[in-house]
This record gives sequence, C-alpha cells and structure tokens, in this order.
Amino acid sequence: MTPRNQKPLDLSQIGTYVAIGDSFSEGMCDPYPNGEYRGWTDRLAGKLSYLRVEAGLCKLKYANLAIRGRLIKPILAEQFGAALEMKPDLLSLVGGGNDLLRPGSDPDTVADGLEKAVRIATQRGIKVLLATSSNSRDGGLIAKTRGPNGILNSYIWSIASRYGCAVLDLWGMQALRTWPAWAPDRIHLTPAGHELVARAALDALGLPIVTVGDRENWGGVDLPTEGAPWEIVPAGWQEVNKSLSDNVEWARNDFWPWIVRHAKGRSSGDGRTPKWPSLTSVPAEGLSEPLQTSWAESSHDFNELAKVWDQADHRQRRAEQVAQAMKDSLPAGGSIWEFGAGTGLLGFNLLPHGNELVLTDAAAGMCEQAKAKAEQHPQGSKVRVEQLSLGTEADDAGVAKFAGQADRVVSLLAMHHLDSIPTLLRQVNTLLAPGGYLALSDLDEEDGSYHAPKQVPHNGFNRDQLTEDLQAAGFGEIKFQTVYEHEKRGRLYTMFLVTAKKL
Repeated sequence: MTPRNQKPLDLSQIGTYVAIGDSFSEGMCDPYPNGEYRGWTDRLAGKLSYLRVEAGLCKLKYANLAIRGRLIKPILAEQFGAALEMKPDLLSLVGGGNDLLRPGSDPDTVADGLEKAVRIATQRGIKVLLATSSNSRDGGLIAKTRGPNGILNSYIWSIASRYGCAVLDLWGMQALRTWPAWAPDRIHLTPAGHELVARAALDALGLPIVTVGDRENWGGVDLPTEGAPWEIVPAGWQEVNKSLSDNVEWARNDFWPWIVRHAKGRSSGDGRTPKWPSLTSVPAEGLSEPLQTSWAESSHDFNELAKVWDQADHRQRRAEQVAQAMKDSLPAGGSIWEFGAGTGLLGFNLLPHGNELVLTDAAAGMCEQAKAKAEQHPQGSKVRVEQLSLGTEADDAGVAKFAGQADRVVSLLAMHHLDSIPTLLRQVNTLLAPGGYLALSDLDEEDGSYHAPKQVPHNGFNRDQLTEDLQAAGFGEIKFQTVYEHEKRGRLYTMFLVTAKKL
C-alpha cells in the first residue's frame, strides 16, 4: 500500500532504530509466546528489517530502552542519553502519557522536555518519530484526559513541523476508538492494536505498509491486510460496548490498584531494566518471538548495560542484602577482590569491611563505570579496578599475575555467566592468599526461565554439586545459606551464598 503524502525515508539511511518511552513502547499486553512483551516497536523493527532486506540491504539493528510507568523526566534522564550513544538513524520518542494521567499535570512542561530532546537528536542527524495520544472520547473515565492530551498533541505537531519529525497519528486511528483495540486495563493495546499502530508508524515514515505476520501473530484477530491503517476497523469492533459490570470490574482490578500504587509512590516499572538495551539484528521475517541469541551474542552487551546498570532499584537492594550476609560470614580486613564486579554494586557495599577493594570485570564498559564511581567515593583511594576474565583456561595467564594477592574473593550473580566452574574455582584459589576465603552468591538451580529467552552457560547451581567442585578445588569449611529471593515474571527464584576457606 502506498503511504500518504510523506516524503519516504531512504531505507539505506535507516540501518539502526532505538525506541525509548514507557509501557506503550515497551509493548505491554502484546505478549510473545513466552510471556515477554512485543508491542508496536518490535513489530515496526521487524517491518523495517523486512523492507531493508527486500531492497537488498542488511537487516535492521534495533534496541528498546522503554520501561513501563516512566514519566517524561526519567525517560529523558535515563533513556535518551543511552540512546544517543548508540547513534541511531531512527529514534522513536513517545512519552508524557503517564504524566498526564496524574492530577495537576502540565502538558507545557512535558512538551518542553520533548522539544529539547528532539532538538538535540535532530542536530545529530537522527530521524525522530513522535506520537500523539489516541482519542479517548468514548473511553469513559479516561476521557477526562482529553484536554491535557489535546494540548500536548498540538505541541507535538508543532515540534514535528519545526524539526522535521515524523508523527504517528494515534488520534486519527479509528480502530483505537473501539474497545477491542484495548486490553482489559484500558490503558494498553491488544496485539491487534499494536499491529495496527506499527503499520501506522510505517505510514508516518512514508514507507509502504507491510503485514508481516498472521492471525495468530495478531492475537487471533482477522486484520485486513489492505487499507489505510487509520481507517481500518476490524469486523465487529465498533459494535462492542462496555456494560456497568465491565466498568465495575475494571475499577476493582485496574483503576483502584493504580490509585493505591501511586499513592504509595510506587510505579509498575520499579526495578525493571530495558528489554533490549543494545543494538541487535532483527530477522527479515519479523519478530514472532523475542530476539534469540546465545549469551555471547546477546543483546545484553555488558558494555551497553553499564550505562544503566545502577539505575535498577532491585539491583541496589539485592547488593546491599547480599553484602550484609557476606559481612556477617567473613572476617573483616584484608584485600577484598570481586570478580564479575560490573559497576561494583556489591564491592562498594563491602568497602568498609576491608582494607582494599579490587573490582575486576571482563567488560571494559563496566570497568569504566566502576572507576568513575571510585573517583567520586569518599573511600575511593582504597579501590582499584582491573579488567580481568575468569572461567576459561585461556584466562590462567592473566590470573597468575595476581596470584596470592586476595584475602577474600567475592561475587554476585557472576558464576552462571562463566563457562567452566571447576576452572573458575581453581583460578579463585590462585588469587587467594593462604587461609583466604571466598564468598559467592548466585542462583539456585532453575529451569532456564530466569534468563529466557536468552541462554547462559548455567541455569543456576545444585548446592551438592557445587560443594564437590569446591572441595576438588582445594576449599574447606563450606557453608551455604539462602540470602535473597527474586520475583521475576511472576516466579520466585532463590539465591544462595556459599562461603569457603582455602586449605
């Protein structure tokens, strides 16, 4: 289908795409088969990759930093800078809707933030895709937001006109004025709704509409494959209305819990991190499941994750809790070495417990963040950062340079990323001085769902097997305890702390 009167993008100039925003761009209520969310941005990425391959170009590379519940200020503070560092050709910036759901919200302030970000992005040659709100005229209580949203929409069109942005016109989409386009919470779209929005995004970019997918991919809805996305309304959608009992159920299950959560200062996005934090190639046939890669090729590139690693509240809480258990279990003093330290969340919590802290990690990006934190820390003079890999025989030479220098070796959720545990434990023994201790915290054995759909070398650890490996590596006084429980995607995963002494 031919798009409206936009000047089409040159596909050869759109090789990378980054999405930032809130739950709308995260893709809530449009699940993949494994329960992870897809959404219009994943769908758009698949369509762009399809068009590029059809044109004889390489596949699109795509990242998604959007997190549910985010207001415009944290979107710009936490996501925008990370997106700019990826130097995308296309950036979708959609936010402000959560701000306008709150009493006393100010669309002028939201627009100011959007315009500043658009100015910076376009000055760097990035094509920006903005989006209006949908028209909630028939949305019951949610229709009360039409006034502030109408003002913000006017700003969005004005900003787009002045800076040459594309605009995804949700307000004009007829399907979004019907109930079947919306999930039961009345805030997020259904799979079919997300698919129609992805098609509208292509149109906004001046590109042909492609329908990668099928009825199953669209949530079991028969979507027309022809027609303008702003005009398409699937058969029967306009006849669906909400009854009084539907409204009561929605108020009880969705609206009231939202009120309570926000009254307590909490957000649905607390503790969450981006689903695709670095650029990853998208299959030309589109995304019918989350991007599948081995851990070594994963979109969870730790050099990219380093930029946002410390922003997750749950990582802070987990590091504090595990560090306290280590302090309670280990003698104070000496040189504390942490492997797989990342930005040093665990190590900095242990710093007062030792005379020296040495943070080691294989990722240069993590080491850079750790060094920057040490420079700002009151006890930073006690901190040293070394780029060091463990877990394979090829790492032996690097480890040998530091033989016997550690009095304590610690780690948090690092072991399951390393190939050979016997090799790792032998190398830890090499690092330790005689009589030194290790304290390792990781996942108990699980079914692989913790990192799904990504693959890691170890799906947690069996405590009995790990005990045998420790003994074989020359450790004694082995003690286990459960130190943390992590809820993820509705499942509870336990973490252990094992301490042992070098014999």
